[in-house]
Amino acid sequence: SDFPHISYYDSEDDDLKYANWDGSDWQIETVVSEGDVGQWASLALDSSDFPHISYYDSEDDDLKYANWDGVSWRIETVDSDGDVGWVTSLALDSAYNPHISYYDNSNDDLKYARWDGSSWRIEIVDSGGNDELGYGTSIALDNSDYPHISYFDMDDPALKYARWDGSGWRIESVDSDSFVGWYTSLALDSSDNPHISYFDDPYNNNLKYAYLE
Repeated sequence: SDFPHISYYDSEDDDLKYANWDGSDWQIETVVSEGDVGQWASLALDSSDFPHISYYDSEDDDLKYANWDGVSWRIETVDSDGDVGWVTSLALDSAYNPHISYYDNSNDDLKYARWDGSSWRIEIVDSGGNDELGYGTSIALDNSDYPHISYFDMDDPALKYARWDGSGWRIESVDSDSFVGWYTSLALDSSDNPHISYFDDPYNNNLKYAYLE
C-alpha cells in the first residue's frame, strides 16, 4: 500500500525499534531490548510486507538479524567473529533471502553475509586496508540476485564499488578526488547500472553523485 516502514536505534533505551504507518497512525514496537542493540539498522520488506532488519549488537559486538514471521520476531546472530556488524546494509533477493554488507571493525574489512536457505555464508569482500576499509556500506542486488556494494575506503581514501560477477568480486575506485566516499547510498537501475550518492570530504562539504553510463 506504499505505507512507510522504519527501523531505528533508540539511544535513550539502547533498543532496536520498528515503526510502520497503518493508514491512520504510527505503530511502534521494540524489536530487541536486551543490552545495547540496534545501531546501524537497515530494513527491507518481503512480499508479505513483513520486515527484515540487520543491525549491530554493541553489547556482544556482533552482526545480528531480525525478521517478523507473522507471529513474532525471530532474532539470530549472523557474524560474531570479532567486533563486526558496523554500518549494516540489507537487501532481500527474489526468494526473500537476506543479503547484508557490513564493516568489520576488528580487521578494517568490508564483509558480506547471505542466507542460502539453510545457513549463513560469510566472506570478506575487500581487505588489506589499515584504516576503515569498507566503512559506510550500501548494498543492492541486481536482476541475477548478485550483490553490488558501495563503500568508503579511508586507507586510500576513495569511494569504492564492488560487485559479484558470478565467479568473483570485481572492485574499483569510483572517486578518489580528495577525501570522498563517506555515507554512501547505492541503487541499481533497470539495466543493473549503479548509481551512488555520497559525501565529499569534510573540507568541501558537498553532496556528490556518481553513476555508470
